Amino acid sequence: FNVSMHAHAFVLAVALAAAASASSMRPLDGTFVWGPGLTDSPELLPDFFDEIASLRMRVVVLQSIRVVEGGKLSCPSKDFVWQVPISWVMDFLDNANRTGIIAYLGLSASGSCFRFSHFPQMNHTLNDTAWLLSQFPASLFTHPALAGWYVSDEPAMPEWVDIHRDTAYYAAVVKIIRGYSTLPVTVSPYLNGARMLNVTPAAIAKRAVALATESGVDVQIWQDSVGADAINVFGADRYSLEEYFREIRAALPVESPMWSDNEAFTWGDDLKGGGYHPCSAARFAAQLDAVAPYVSLRLNWLQVCAWPVATAHTLRNDTSVESVLSASLRRTASSRRTRRCAASVAV
Repeated sequence: FNVSMHAHAFVLAVALAAAASASSMRPLDGTFVWGPGLTDSPELLPDFFDEIASLRMRVVVLQSIRVVEGGKLSCPSKDFVWQVPISWVMDFLDNANRTGIIAYLGLSASGSCFRFSHFPQMNHTLNDTAWLLSQFPASLFTHPALAGWYVSDEPAMPEWVDIHRDTAYYAAVVKIIRGYSTLPVTVSPYLNGARMLNVTPAAIAKRAVALATESGVDVQIWQDSVGADAINVFGADRYSLEEYFREIRAALPVESPMWSDNEAFTWGDDLKGGGYHPCSAARFAAQLDAVAPYVSLRLNWLQVCAWPVATAHTLRNDTSVESVLSASLRRTASSRRTRRCAASVAV
């Protein structure tokens, strides 16, 4: 589930999270956030934090603040644009603090630039990251809700060939961050491609160890890729989600935290066109159960979508699925964004 997919696939799964949170065995601990999806009206940000706090979540990860202008067609590029302004980021942190939630901030993202760890895009992203950090007010670095940082460019672990070259990019980002902050740095590797390339759990685990020991990244937030690559949850075909996570956790240094990003959408050929449909709660619960022994936190993308991906009329049912709208979105049903993208969730 790469950065470009993130930018196209925001399915609001609030009710699904509520169903998961209802069981102490299957909570969601937090969510990723795409800033532009919460900028259409001023009430969206406080409503969003109120809602995820009501679901007993405690962590938010902002995907990025700046991104390469023009997407993959412009790569490589030194031109970055704001996804959200710094003033919005401060409001984001204030709302997190108000609701007792901690936040990790993504900085500059290479967006759809697939070879972001290669020269020259690598240098362009590093330069913009350094410039962005220099623009932050001192109050941001000391904000009580700020728990750490997120490197927005996601490690494509199944496709890594030159492991040390790829870890070098993340080491360079961490070095820049360390000039301003000692807070933990997180990144979100993915398994997408492991099934089709037949990459073993042991091979993935070796790459995870290299990332942990060579880059200075503190926390790996592993995308389960059940939605993006049809990784099997418990192992009917090739390697299972549980096997990948077991191998990664066993190989990582004991002091290296491991979290999960569990995907609540279905897999299919239409993913290439942004056709992300909510999965059933039964499958999602199985994903959460599969990774539970190996991670300390489980996250998801629970957000207002900014892409016409799914409505109450187009949900793909794996089992019995019920669609609902969150209460906060009912209050903003006349907004431009809500008209463009109905908020549909699977329970």
